[in-house]
Amino acid sequence: MALFVTVDQDGGSPSEGRRGPECGRGLAALLIGFALCLAPAGAAPASPGAPPGAGTAASAESLSAEDRAALERAFDAADRGQAAGFESAKASLRSALARTLAEWKWLDRQADGASFDRLAAFIEAHPSWPRLSLMEAEAERKVADRPAADILAWFERHPPRTGEGHVAWGEALIASGRLEEGKAAIVKAWVELGLPDSAERAFLARHGEHLTQADHEARLTRLLWDGHTTSASQLLSRVSPGARALAEARIALQTRAPNIDGIVGRVPAEYQDDGGLLFDRIRWRRRLGRDEDTWDLLASAPSDPQTLYDPERWWTERHIQARNSLKAGKPELAYAMVARTGLTEGGSFADAEWLAGWIALRHLDKPQRALEHFLTLEAGVSTPISKARAFYWAGRAASAMDDPASARSYYLAAGERPFTYYGQLALEKLEPALARVSLDPMPEVSAAERAAILQRPEISAMRLLTAIDAETDLRRFAYELDDRLETPAEFAVVGELLRDLGAPHLSIRTAKYGLFKHYPLLDLAYPTMDLGDAEKGPGPELALVLGLSRQESEFNPAAVSHAGARGLMQLMPATAKITARRHGLSYDQSWLTTRPEYNVKLGRAHLADLLEEFDDSYIFTIAAYNAGGGRVREWIQTYGNPQAEGVDAIDWVELIPFSETRNYVQRVLENVAVYRARLAGEAVPVSLIADLQRGSSKGRPSYAAYRPEDSPTRLAALSPASLSPAGRPDVDPLREPDRTAPVAAPAAETDASAGPD
Repeated sequence: MALFVTVDQDGGSPSEGRRGPECGRGLAALLIGFALCLAPAGAAPASPGAPPGAGTAASAESLSAEDRAALERAFDAADRGQAAGFESAKASLRSALARTLAEWKWLDRQADGASFDRLAAFIEAHPSWPRLSLMEAEAERKVADRPAADILAWFERHPPRTGEGHVAWGEALIASGRLEEGKAAIVKAWVELGLPDSAERAFLARHGEHLTQADHEARLTRLLWDGHTTSASQLLSRVSPGARALAEARIALQTRAPNIDGIVGRVPAEYQDDGGLLFDRIRWRRRLGRDEDTWDLLASAPSDPQTLYDPERWWTERHIQARNSLKAGKPELAYAMVARTGLTEGGSFADAEWLAGWIALRHLDKPQRALEHFLTLEAGVSTPISKARAFYWAGRAASAMDDPASARSYYLAAGERPFTYYGQLALEKLEPALARVSLDPMPEVSAAERAAILQRPEISAMRLLTAIDAETDLRRFAYELDDRLETPAEFAVVGELLRDLGAPHLSIRTAKYGLFKHYPLLDLAYPTMDLGDAEKGPGPELALVLGLSRQESEFNPAAVSHAGARGLMQLMPATAKITARRHGLSYDQSWLTTRPEYNVKLGRAHLADLLEEFDDSYIFTIAAYNAGGGRVREWIQTYGNPQAEGVDAIDWVELIPFSETRNYVQRVLENVAVYRARLAGEAVPVSLIADLQRGSSKGRPSYAAYRPEDSPTRLAALSPASLSPAGRPDVDPLREPDRTAPVAAPAAETDASAGPD
């Protein structure tokens, strides 16, 4: 069976900051050495005569020593807002590209002090460079001083984004005789986009005549949905008495004011069914711990988007309470909350349709209704994980309806995405003995193709950024470039370049985008590594260590999460210290991000401790690594133990109440299957069901311990690059369990709390 390689697409927002040259040089050497260990199987470091981009440090250091020093000074001056120092450093640069890069840095950091002409010139000349939207927003604030013809010409090429931009556009339209278009732009600025507080009084003085009471009430509604209670209060005198009473009630609920019942009771009858008021009542009750009091309100809540105003916000409340009511043994109520949400696209839509279908199938025994939800899900999503999830569960529903032909068809469709959790589950439903994860070769790239790709100015700029250790800006360029790559050759060449420049996590991210388009990029998307002594001795299988490290840090040895987790395996310092003491190892916190082998040795030891604690269960161990052992024990108490008979392991994973942990368990498990193939150097059977059941009488510990000496694809080494510590790019901080509490022995462990979805 020919299977295409597809994985989830994940990423994150780059953090601010840049390492200075003093600490950057040592870190760059560490990371570049580490990246060499991440080379594809059989690869060797490029020779001195290799083409640009084929090597590592040599490719990064393409600036002269003088230009490198000047570019560093220019970047530092831009960070500090020192115009004279910046201009002096920029003027001394001989490289035209370095001067352009310096100008980009200044405008990115100091756009508020730049003229419209300077901003516009850069935006027009470099349309594919990163973070131009910030420059465009600043340009919109300054274009108002230009003649109307110039303003209209600018916005024809760059449609307005901000409230101030719409005001400037509207005024230019009115000045040009296009009165109705101008009024519409001004109303949109007021109602939908907003303006700085300092500009509102002048705006109302100039354009109040264009605004109606209905416009003010529409703005008031938006402000209340956005939680801007102070701005909303300032608008109360401009709306009708009924709208004012409604707004006062919503403000009271949002601020948890006293005498809520009396304030809500003053809302006129015609406003009592307002969707915003209902939403604020539901959220107010949840925040007071009165979850059950929200259930009937949510089950009978409207579903049309106009009444809901913002179905996405409603989904947060629906999702929390649906899982709470399911936990309380009320699946009918849970289904009613999520079956009609008003959502039609996006991640929340996908979650809602899946959850409704799963409840119908697994808790209400209504497979036909479940199938309808799963097919609606499939039609509305595009990512490999969501497609595979929809098809797999459609197969389960068809099977429950005693329709094996349809079930097989759905499983086949899910199995076309074999590097996803649900695709692997589907393959085992089809032909367990033949379901395999296979390795496709990397795309072939001709010398001419490679040279053309590497000549792109953005790629040359990334080399310069690597040379001066500007990791944050390198990440911004890489993210922007990922969105613009199209062909397999482009993804392969850029991914290899980033790896060779010492940015393994950026290389993996590029490869993930390529895999999303069904391009075979396994070598880059799933790098292996040689960690010397860290791999020796008994311990968790290497595929698990690699799969978990890929999810934790994307092999960035210097990664530091927002919670303080560090290094390849994202160890909290307190946990690392306890683990080191328990296993008789020396400890130095700095080693977590400067010695990859040490980080992995401690990470493997911590994994081994968790496996021992949880009787070799992979799902418990992986969940505990992410959310803490205490949470896992709590979930076992609540949802049962899938190591025992009668508790389905697949359903148990779906019941994990934290979306980040649920996703984490699935991503690590799917990674393990791919890494078994990578380490074996050949296709291997899918054994996800066995992994889900490990530790039970039904499970069997397979692939017990890949030893590095047995692996034909053992790589040169994982090398440190010119990157500063970065937060984990694949994790939304709002959904990440707090792992700041140390991991101690089970009897003494204190788990930090993690918020619900």
